[in-house]
Amino acid sequence: MSRISSEFSRFTRLTHLNLSGSSFSGKVPIEVSFPSKLVSLDLSCNYGLTLEEPGFELLVQNLTKVRDLNLDSVNISSVVSNSLLNLTSLTLLDLGSCGLLGKFPDGIFHLPHLNELWIGDNPALTGYFPEFINSSSPLQYLALSVTNFSGELPDSIGNLKSLTALYAGRCKFYGSIPTSLGNLTEMIELEIGQNNFTGMLPSSLSNLGNLVYLAARGNKFEGPLPSQIIGLPNLWWLDLADNLINGTIPSWVFSLPALHCFNISNNKLTGHVKQFKSTHLTTIDLRNNNFHGRFASNNRSFNAPNSTVQKFILMAQKSSERIVLTFPSHPSTLIAVAVENRSAGPTQRSDLKKDELLRLPVKVKSDDDLAAAAAEAADGRPGYCKR
Repeated sequence: MSRISSEFSRFTRLTHLNLSGSSFSGKVPIEVSFPSKLVSLDLSCNYGLTLEEPGFELLVQNLTKVRDLNLDSVNISSVVSNSLLNLTSLTLLDLGSCGLLGKFPDGIFHLPHLNELWIGDNPALTGYFPEFINSSSPLQYLALSVTNFSGELPDSIGNLKSLTALYAGRCKFYGSIPTSLGNLTEMIELEIGQNNFTGMLPSSLSNLGNLVYLAARGNKFEGPLPSQIIGLPNLWWLDLADNLINGTIPSWVFSLPALHCFNISNNKLTGHVKQFKSTHLTTIDLRNNNFHGRFASNNRSFNAPNSTVQKFILMAQKSSERIVLTFPSHPSTLIAVAVENRSAGPTQRSDLKKDELLRLPVKVKSDDDLAAAAAEAADGRPGYCKR
């Protein structure tokens, strides 16, 4: 590892400086902010870099024309500078994983040209969503996951008409989801898992026709799922695990044409599981609900396409009858298969021939391995969602 040179003040015409992922370490020299024409500075992914006070404050004060400022994973370990409010040309601000402290200045949300704000993975950073009065906000990407942000989502969040991605998982938000969220018709990725949201999911989510990724696990959502959703043709990933959702799975879920991954485990759902129409399913997790009846493949009551299923985790609990699982005709495509019925005793496997069991991967043959595979599937995320 080497250190960043302090000679950058000599490059008076420098406009773009990208040192991302260059294995630099040590303190960031304040000289990197001296070129007066600098509009883009990227020091991200240099995990040994530090930018301590007063260096962070001085750097921000010098970058008067900067549009893109990316300090992801640079160790700042200080309160966010209010001087950032003076950077009115900013279009991208990335302070993710910087060890930020204190309260985040809510005025930064209102910078006039800001398209992308990434401040996630700062567990000691506090803040809340301000009111978004201006319906012409340019914000497109907003990442707050794994921070100490709290409070309710304001109804005015529906004014962020350009928002395509909201990452607000593993924070301390609470209250109900405003119906105005359905105004965000450009939304592609919505992550609000592991908070303290309550109430019912609004039916206005059906307006999000571009939505691909919806993760709302680990909250306190209750009541039935909305039954009138008719949109969501592009929904790829649906994770509603670890809530208090009851009733039956509505028909629109089984009709989602692009669905790859579906996790509704650890809720209070009842009824039968119908046939999924998607030919893209790779993960299904129905553990710890109150489903009953027969779960079968092919032309029976349950169908998961033989050629695509990679992770199939089906566990039903508290059923009044024996749970029967009929496997697809190509069990070698399965990574995990289990049926659990607490009222009937330990884990049961039925309709599975001995030679088919032998063709399953070794790691799924014990209950412990099945549990591990279930956890792996539950914690997974499609690759395109990763920054």
